[in-house]
Amino acid sequence: MTLKFVNWMELERMLRLLNFLLCKFYNKILNLIEYLWLKVLWIWLNQKKKVQNNAL
Repeated sequence: MTLKFVNWMELERMLRLLNFLLCKFYNKILNLIEYLWLKVLWIWLNQKKKVQNNAL
């Protein structure tokens, strides 16, 4: 299929849908990464605390 025969309205609609889905999942993925990062940080701080035997 060449670009000449593409229905531009369809293409625009598809791009909007893609953009919408990307935004939705982007937020979910960011939340997940943030959650995992905080969890790792929390575990690391607790390990450090145990080793040093004093509260940070």
